[in-house]
Amino acid sequence: MIAFSCATVSEDGAAEPALAAQVRPSSANGRKTGSSPGIAALAQRQVLPDGRPCVDFARSLAPRSPGAPANSVEEIAAGADISRSAFYFYFESKYAALAAALDGVFGEITEATADFGQDRDEPLDALFLRMFTDIAALWRKHEHLLVGMVDAAATDPVARKVWHAYMDRHVDRLEATLVAARTAGTIPTGPPDARALAEALLWMNERVYYLDRVRQASRGEARRAVEALAAIWLAAVAPIGPADEERRR
Repeated sequence: MIAFSCATVSEDGAAEPALAAQVRPSSANGRKTGSSPGIAALAQRQVLPDGRPCVDFARSLAPRSPGAPANSVEEIAAGADISRSAFYFYFESKYAALAAALDGVFGEITEATADFGQDRDEPLDALFLRMFTDIAALWRKHEHLLVGMVDAAATDPVARKVWHAYMDRHVDRLEATLVAARTAGTIPTGPPDARALAEALLWMNERVYYLDRVRQASRGEARRAVEALAAIWLAAVAPIGPADEERRR
């Protein structure tokens, strides 16, 4: 999933091409040229003057604290000791940079959840508990970016489109996993509809992880929240019926 190109939007809210087409490499004279092969490749070979990958720079565009407005390009450029024009060498807009940063988080969460839907001996309840514990750790790791994006999405229509595009990628992936697992018979078939179930579960998770970070939950509180998520997912994805009790054990 990390190789996907995520759609993004311009600062006026208009739809733009995939992110890979918005990040431009330099030409011999230092001017912007054609599109790059993608943000992952760019991050490996393009760095800021202080040696940081450009995607690390993008992560600093999120608000510094919950409820704060997103930092301006000028503020971030000054903090990185580069010019405003240098920022636009790497990114078409502030929102393209945010989408690039989220692309990396998407890859990490995809890796953390890769075992769901696979033919494994691990019981679903244990798998969900492990998965959601790992994702909670990623929300702590990327708290600055993720909490900032949720807050910005509440008031900024362009940030909302970026965040919803990010969430839709997770929904697409979970829907495909549910359909494949139902077809293979590893989980019961619906209802509910796979797409509707994926949306409900993932937006529930988003809210739980967000509140965990905003409230700065204790380890015990965080653990209980993860256990609740695992129980809800187990009941929703693999409801117990007369024929399911033995298979779930």
